[in-house]
This record gives sequence, C-alpha cells and structure tokens, in this order.
Amino acid sequence: MTRPPAKYDLARKLRQQMSPAETRIWVRLRNRETLGFNVRRSYAFGPYILDFYCDDAKLCIEVDGAQHHFDEARIYDEKRDAYLKAHGIETLRIPAIQVMEDPDGAALYVIDEIRLRLTQV
Repeated sequence: MTRPPAKYDLARKLRQQMSPAETRIWVRLRNRETLGFNVRRSYAFGPYILDFYCDDAKLCIEVDGAQHHFDEARIYDEKRDAYLKAHGIETLRIPAIQVMEDPDGAALYVIDEIRLRLTQV
C-alpha cells in the first residue's frame, strides 16, 4: 500500500486539532442528511488545505483568526483565493470572533451562501 502525500497527512492532523471556532461551526455543518449537502473539513485541494469545503457549491469556507490581518497572511490568502478562483471555487471568509460570539448565526450564514450557490449551479 502506498503512503498518502504529506498534504493529506497534514489535513488529517488538522481535522484532529481544529480551533475552537472551527469546532463550533463544524458541529453545525457536518450533518449532510439534515442540510441536504456535504461539507468537508480540512479538505486538501491542490497545494492548499481548506478549512471547510462544499464541492456541490464550489465554496471554500475559511474561519479566519486574528493572524489573517497581518500583511504576510493577507498576501498568502489573496494568492490562495486566486488559485481557488482559477479552479472555479469561491472563498467565503468568516472572522473567528464572529463564530465564537454567534456560532448559530455564522453557520446559518454559511448554509444560506451554500444554498444560494446551489440554486445558481
């Protein structure tokens, strides 16, 4: 049996070590039967690992902590978003503080965005 690439090992590790904000939104997005669509967490795509991804809607959901406000992180995010966009994937960014303060509201926002995109596909 061949060993999966390091990127997939990292994605598996990230699924086990989710941030508190990621955990709060994940428990609200993980039930495919209730929502009617599938959301994956720590999803490896190209050279990147997406916090969450809905393939049907071609939507990447990123829960951004404070580190995303620094120039280096912003540049990385812009490059990453451009890569995803070139592959037909839009990125939805949600501040981690928003998820921590209102996880239900943040999850409903994501669900509404996914459903909107599913009606456009």
